[in-house]
Amino acid sequence: MSSHSALAVLDLVGIFVFAISGALTAIQHRFDAVGIVILAEVTPLGGGERPVSPHRARSASAVGRRAGPAA
Repeated sequence: MSSHSALAVLDLVGIFVFAISGALTAIQHRFDAVGIVILAEVTPLGGGERPVSPHRARSASAVGRRAGPAA
């Protein structure tokens, strides 16, 4: 098994585990069948970090301005 296919298998296992986790959470909160399915789908696919867009406006500190009272 190559490292690429091993990572793909681990990725699928992680998706499956988080889907089960979302479904069990929905069951604990007494969701109906549709809610369980939605939470089971959103949990593994909806999380994670947002990629930083290079087109995003930079903050004042990023462009060299100092925050504080005006002189």
